[in-house]
Amino acid sequence: MSIAVAALMLMATGAALVSAQTPDAPGPPFGNNVPEIGFSPGEQMNQNQIEERVNNMTQIAEERKLFGMFTYDDGAAEGHFVEFSHNETTGQLSNYSVRTGEEYTDVFRTVYMEDFAPDDMRVAGSVFAQWNNSDRMMVHNNPTSAIKVSSENTANVSFMLADGIEADEMENGDRQAVHLTGGNVSSMIVVGNGSITLDNVTDDVYVNVTADDGELFFRTMPYFADADTAEMISDAISEGKISNEMAVLTRDGDAVSVENSYVRGYGMEMSEVRDDGMELDLSSDKPDGKVMIVTFDDETLDASQELSVTLNDQVVNEGELSDVLAATGTESGDGMYALIEEDGTYHLAVYVPHFSTQTLSVESVEAAVDEICSSVCAMAVLALLALPLILMRRRR
Repeated sequence: MSIAVAALMLMATGAALVSAQTPDAPGPPFGNNVPEIGFSPGEQMNQNQIEERVNNMTQIAEERKLFGMFTYDDGAAEGHFVEFSHNETTGQLSNYSVRTGEEYTDVFRTVYMEDFAPDDMRVAGSVFAQWNNSDRMMVHNNPTSAIKVSSENTANVSFMLADGIEADEMENGDRQAVHLTGGNVSSMIVVGNGSITLDNVTDDVYVNVTADDGELFFRTMPYFADADTAEMISDAISEGKISNEMAVLTRDGDAVSVENSYVRGYGMEMSEVRDDGMELDLSSDKPDGKVMIVTFDDETLDASQELSVTLNDQVVNEGELSDVLAATGTESGDGMYALIEEDGTYHLAVYVPHFSTQTLSVESVEAAVDEICSSVCAMAVLALLALPLILMRRRR
């Protein structure tokens, strides 16, 4: 899930994004995938005003079950979707609990990364992050309650399961994974290149993960999601078919987007948001096709009517989610999308058949038509107003 923290983006509704990183924002340890926060153009705001706007947007995002704000005080990290204790010396997480309805369920007693001594840590927006020169660990306060570990070296991480949580190995091709269940939790730990072992030590169960390429993640299925849909998405993520997820929220010219990435080398970035649509830049240094998911609410984009979805101006046809997740074509015309709606929130899953850089455009056809009609009607009114003047001149 490669998530960075506290980069501010100045964004006009209908205009391209221009980055303006805050002076104290973390640098290279977080890579390029940053939460993007945009405001209407031309506004002058001090730091307190920016924080207030961000807090307001995050509160709305929390209500719409997209992501939420973290708070941190003396080693205690608390969020709407996840909470835990943190040892600032060793980097160990303890009593890691995820939301499962009105309550939280303990999943891990401890999460410990071997030979990891964080030089710094920060909580900003929906992300908790700690890092040193070669290693980093991030936690995302969203419905997936995700943990992402990245290292320039081999990473060894031990997850000690909470009471009542059981672990079973998953069959998913080249990637290694375990499925965690218990207490209304259905979660997984995945490593793309490495190994996972289940070890019992005096009645305690440990999931020990070795990531040869330094990349591994934990992800839970959202507690409110349709079980069948959530399971299909989780399986596809564990198998490496889904490379990225992004949540997008816009209100009154303000916008925020947060990305989770599950396969190294693939990225998504918001480039434009309008009343009738949005554009995203999709990129990878690998040629293999992947599925990418964009999640938004009905006030960000009304997807109840017909959508126009294109990749580099190539029309993408609609299909079922199962077809999108099973797609393997490599030609530009092999792109496919599926739209899933859950209580006013939409999940747009798009199969991108090949990479280097692609522009994904999503547009509400009805909104676009209304905008065109408004312009045409305005032109017609102007023409009618001008007609008497023309007739008067001719009469003279």
